Amino acid sequence: MKSIQLLILGLMIGLAGCAGQMQKVKLSKQQNQAEQRQLALLENVSVLEQQLEQSPEDVEKLHQLAKVYLQLKEADQCLEALDKIKALNAENEETHHFRATAHKFKGNVDEAAKYWDKALKENPRFAKASYNAGNLFYEQNDLDKSKSYWKETLKIDPTYHKASYNLGVLNHSQGDLKEAKSNYEQTLKHNPNHANAHLNLGLIACRLDDIDSGVLSFQEAINKNPENHIAHLNLGLGKARQGKLDEAIVSLERAVDLHDQDPWMFYNLAIAYDSVGDTKKAVKLLEKALRLNPDFQEARMEYRSLVRSLKGS
Repeated sequence: MKSIQLLILGLMIGLAGCAGQMQKVKLSKQQNQAEQRQLALLENVSVLEQQLEQSPEDVEKLHQLAKVYLQLKEADQCLEALDKIKALNAENEETHHFRATAHKFKGNVDEAAKYWDKALKENPRFAKASYNAGNLFYEQNDLDKSKSYWKETLKIDPTYHKASYNLGVLNHSQGDLKEAKSNYEQTLKHNPNHANAHLNLGLIACRLDDIDSGVLSFQEAINKNPENHIAHLNLGLGKARQGKLDEAIVSLERAVDLHDQDPWMFYNLAIAYDSVGDTKKAVKLLEKALRLNPDFQEARMEYRSLVRSLKGS
């Protein structure tokens, strides 16, 4: 069987969209829920603004208004509410956090970093500020600063599993598998349902040639999130490396069902079918991969090889 690299999941946390009618229905429901949340937030804005007309110096209401505007991603309106709080000498770590987030929405990186640092000076135990500062610098590709802020987050609050997971992905991407493994394990200690932490532990295990442990981790990732197509893919690849090709095909088929716009999904499945002697099926799958990406050289070479073998049989 062809040697196939196991995938390494990146920092975020939303996997690519899946095709199929069931998924379309689910996405439609999610869109409706998002619209309902948006309407509810706008209604909150209206109520709060009416209340503030009667009591313009009500700090609590101004704070609530700034927070709702952040949820709506209306940065300028949020900053306007925060300026009113500042004029009342009522700023605190939370208002600094809001201001930092608003500046991040506007692309003002330096201002965002400044206000998250202000929040931490106001309250050195404010883990949310150091975590978000780490995310900010990660997005700017300043990996040393992001790592430093996430480590600080975990010093403040060792249960902050979002920070331990992001730190794990960063260490993973830099090849520090020992630290990454420790980070993922810390994540799962405080959030056992974190599917991607299970997935990435599986990837580390396979990198270290512990395929059996990797397969168990991939299965656990699927238990936590049955629609995680990367987990199904890697479970299939792991099963193939165990020599369990029939089980591998089941998992790879599921990966294709969940994410049928990725030519690599069809390529991996084609290799598995060829390994069990179904070369005709493999050729059809490679044709699908090439329709999705005509420049897919690995698939084209494999396709030509299999077509030649069919002609010669």
